[in-house]
Amino acid sequence: MAATPNEKSPLLEKNNQVVPTTEPTLCWAKLTALWSSISVEPLLFFHFLAYSIESIFLTNMMIDKTCNLQLNYSKEVCSNLDNGGHTAEQDRVQKLTANYQMYGSWFEYGLGIIVLIFLGAWGDTKGRVLPLFLPSVGSTLKYVVILLNAYFWQWEPYLLVLSYIPYGLGGSGMGLFMAMYAYLGDHSKERSRMTRLSLAGIMMELASPAGNALGTIIFPKAGYVGVFWAAFGFSLLSNVCIVFCIKVKNRKSTKSKKLTLNAVKESLMTVMQPRPGKLRAYVFGYIIIIWMTMISYVSLTFLFMYTRKAFAWTYMQYNIYSIVRMPISMIASCVILPILSYYLRLEDSLLGFVGSVSHIFYGIMVGTAPYDWILYLALVVSSLGAFVFIAARSALSKIVEKNELGGIFSIIALGEAVIPILMQPAFTYIYSNTLEKFPGAIFLIGSVIGVIACCIFAWILASPEKKAIESQGV
Repeated sequence: MAATPNEKSPLLEKNNQVVPTTEPTLCWAKLTALWSSISVEPLLFFHFLAYSIESIFLTNMMIDKTCNLQLNYSKEVCSNLDNGGHTAEQDRVQKLTANYQMYGSWFEYGLGIIVLIFLGAWGDTKGRVLPLFLPSVGSTLKYVVILLNAYFWQWEPYLLVLSYIPYGLGGSGMGLFMAMYAYLGDHSKERSRMTRLSLAGIMMELASPAGNALGTIIFPKAGYVGVFWAAFGFSLLSNVCIVFCIKVKNRKSTKSKKLTLNAVKESLMTVMQPRPGKLRAYVFGYIIIIWMTMISYVSLTFLFMYTRKAFAWTYMQYNIYSIVRMPISMIASCVILPILSYYLRLEDSLLGFVGSVSHIFYGIMVGTAPYDWILYLALVVSSLGAFVFIAARSALSKIVEKNELGGIFSIIALGEAVIPILMQPAFTYIYSNTLEKFPGAIFLIGSVIGVIACCIFAWILASPEKKAIESQGV
């Protein structure tokens, strides 16, 4: 049974030591408290800053290499691939690029599945540092491979797929998310947990447009080599942040516990443990919500190619679109979410339901957009979409024991790693076969899948037993 939540816990722990109430002392105390609360935020910022620089330009480099090297189209064709005059060539390039992305996801998530099984058990028995460190190092090695492919331009585009191998061996992005959520579950109080998770999300939201903007500035001057050198440097900084910002917490309850195969099995079986009432069903429900939403997010990996096909966008236009997303997401994460969760104390499931509805409308608007300005309107409508992941994970961290967090989040991460392996080929097939007539079809399919998450949130919200359990502090 989980520890009793204390909804009256403050955002930061109060220090019981009596200190003078002079203004300089109070300011210093506040600064010290703020500094002491910093942990995974700098790591996430630099990690996703590097990822944001890489994401668009890696796809763009795949397209350029496929067009120039593999298909041997002329420079004139490859330079004007999106102007509407080379539809057949563009479709062929996009289909091959989508296949390379699919193969990359197989390497990244296929290898990541094996690593994630042990990272969750390691976090519960040995500590949270290694599960944070491995994905970060894997990411850095990924940029080394990409950088080599950019420097040696004559290398075939399929060699870019190899860059996903070290990232997968490090646990991939799913491993980093798993470790981050488990770490914050260990180092935050019940009332402030939703806010802490939101702050972590803010770091990612800040990094995304910043990375896109940096890439836009660097690329015209230094090309792909300069762009990926920057990504490598920021990824290296994320490793440094782990050394200086991550606090090692003594794990008294698991001090003598060894990491064995039985320990791994026990960690993974935490989901199946008997719990009071329907609590185990709620655990399953929140996990399925995360997985279903993740499936719908797989469709968004085609967004850049979709905008090139449907609206003839260049990487610069797409970067501007990504940058505009930042202030909208920041308002949702920095203002709306803390107010609803911390001050108004709306329950996590209600916030998650609202986020699911928001995300569903985004897929519908993007998939059926007749004009490109609809995509900007969709950003406003979907601004609350990130609530789904945050709310579900926050709710899970409150209904299980802290020494179960690694096992629970490793199960979630395993599902998030398996989903792209299974769904990327399916979405690639759909996108390739609807590319000529209805390229936005995959976004509508993603929205339909997202309806499942809405239904589960509604079931949890309507459950009388859930309210009884919450009133007893379970």
